[in-house]
Parts: sequence; structure tokens; C-alpha cells
Amino acid sequence: MADLQAKLDGLKADAKAMNPDAVKYEILKSAYLADQTLYNGLLALLSAGGIEAGLKAQEVNRLSVADIPVHPSRPRIGLNSAAGFGIGLLLSLLIVGITVAVSDTIETVEQVEEALSLPVLAAVPVYKLEPTEIPGLMVPLATLSAPRSAGAEAYRILRTAINLMPSSESSRVIGITSCGPGEGKSTTILNLALSFAQQNKKVLLIDADLRKPVLSQRIKLPHPSAPGLTRYLSTPGLRPEECIQSSDAIAGLSVMPVQEVPPFPSELLAQGRLDELMIWARKNFDVVLIDTPPLLLVTDALIVAPALDIILVIARVGHAQRRALRRVREELRRFAGKQIAVVVNAVPQSQTYYGGYGGYHGYYASKDDK
Repeated sequence: MADLQAKLDGLKADAKAMNPDAVKYEILKSAYLADQTLYNGLLALLSAGGIEAGLKAQEVNRLSVADIPVHPSRPRIGLNSAAGFGIGLLLSLLIVGITVAVSDTIETVEQVEEALSLPVLAAVPVYKLEPTEIPGLMVPLATLSAPRSAGAEAYRILRTAINLMPSSESSRVIGITSCGPGEGKSTTILNLALSFAQQNKKVLLIDADLRKPVLSQRIKLPHPSAPGLTRYLSTPGLRPEECIQSSDAIAGLSVMPVQEVPPFPSELLAQGRLDELMIWARKNFDVVLIDTPPLLLVTDALIVAPALDIILVIARVGHAQRRALRRVREELRRFAGKQIAVVVNAVPQSQTYYGGYGGYHGYYASKDDK
């Protein structure tokens, strides 16, 4: 009995001595089982997605040997220059195309016809004249300084077109206007007046631009301080012949200038004396030319229009705007009984009939004229 008790006590002592190791074992065993379960789950997922085979088959090189170039590297100047030129040219053409497409400026005679829906009587080409030495002229006129030039011929074409227009009157009253300033209105009327005078016609040139008169600055008049249109309209007792001066430079041409700029030009023109002046002018002259202000800026041209037989609209290439020409067309619709036409100014030589002659002056002029 004592032996059994001793063995029991020994086993108990051994069990107590082994208890910490057993606890560690159980903990490690539990951790192992958890890791084993996680590992088995991951293997199942890899096998299901085929990822394991991909990982086994893929080879990754962390380092690769650089390739040594065979030829030295240098800038390709010719190729780069050609490429830059080509790209720049394409961009320039694109910008020009877009600008032309969206631009409202008139560039051709056809665009003027399309915007106004009116006949074009003449296309005056671009020309340049040297300072004149002709007495009586302050600025050169193509029809007088260069009578064989393309510009002078264009004004003669305009004169012929006007002569061919039907008219119920023995004399013609022609008014010239434009959309805005700077379109060559006064230059055109001066050359047209000279063209009619060269046909031995009695021509009266009236400067009805009471706001910015220029005719007296381009033609030297014998009596600069003599009364003109302003004085005639504002002075009831003044006769028309007292306000008219003959030009020393152009035979057959008489001028009624504007010597004083009035404070109220539109009201002065509408007072009624202008109609009396037109009646007198028709009896004493073959052609009466009236220079009026731009139609879209002031109402003066519309006030003068009822007294006219022919209304000429000057449109300058590279200056006139389509929307402005359309507005002029609408304004002129109220004068349905008038003969209305267009003169296109500053047309490039390539767009005129003279361009094909390779120099109109050189083609027709004699040796003495060159």
C-alpha cells in the first residue's frame, strides 16, 4: 500500500513538472493548425484561378543588360528643319483658311455683287500715281496724269456704262456714296467728272459732303474764298452761278465747293433750296455729279437721293464689309425708281480684265508715252 502511494505521488510530481511544456505544446499545436488551415485555403484559391501555374511559368528578370548603340547619336538638322517647315506651312494655311472663312471683309468683285445684288458698272484696279505737276490740280488724277493707264480706262468704262443707261431727262444727275469713309468716293467722282468733260460735255461737280469736304482740297479753284454750297443753301437771295467756279485744269468742269462747314448739315440740305439748285443745274449742264457723305454714317446721302437720277455705291476691296453692304442695300430699297449701281474700287490686277495684258500701259502706250 505504501508503494502504490509512493508511485502515485511520483506521477503527480511528474505531471506537475510536465504541465508548462504541455501548455506550450498545445499553444504551438493550435497555431500550427490555424496556419495549416490558412495555407490550405490559399492553395485552393490559387488552384481555382489558375494563378499558381502563371506564377510558376513567369520569369522575372530584375536586371537587363543595356544595348550599346551601333551608330553615334546626333541631331538630324535637315529632317528636323523640313518637318518644322512643313508643320509651320500647314498651320499657316489652316490659320489663313479660318481667317478667310470667318472674315466679313470684301475681297473680290463677286462678293460685292453677292452682298448688294446690284450691277457692277466698273472695277477700278489698284494704281499708283506720281505727284502731279499739272497746274490746277493738288492731287494726281489717273484720267489726266496717266490717261493710258488701267485706272483711267476703268473710269472711261464707268462713263460709257452710265451713258448707256436709259434716261428720260436731257441731263443726268449722278450721286456717289459709300458704306463708310476711305473707300475712294471722292477720287472716283473727280476722275468721272474729268472723263465726262473729255467728251466735251458741260459738267457740274457739287461737293455735298458738308461734314468733311475734300474736293476743294484736290482741285485748285481760282477764288478760294468765294461762296459755295453752304452759302447758297443758307442764303435765299444767292444765285447758283455766284457759287460756282470753273476749273483751270479741266476744261468744261465747274465746281460748287464747300467753303464753310455748317453746324447742322442735314437740316441745311433738307430746307428746299437743293431742289431749286437741281432744276437750275439740269438746264445749264449736261452732267451733274454730287459727292455725298457715306450712307451709313449720316442721313445726308438719303436726303440728297430723291433729287438724283443715278446712285453709285463705291465699295473698296479689302475695306468694305459684307454686313455694311447689306445694310446699304436695305437703305436703297426705298428708292425703287432710281437707277442704282456699284463701282468696285482698289481691285487687285489679277481680278481685273487688265491683268491678262501683262501691263496695260505697256501694251497700248506709244514709245513717247513711256
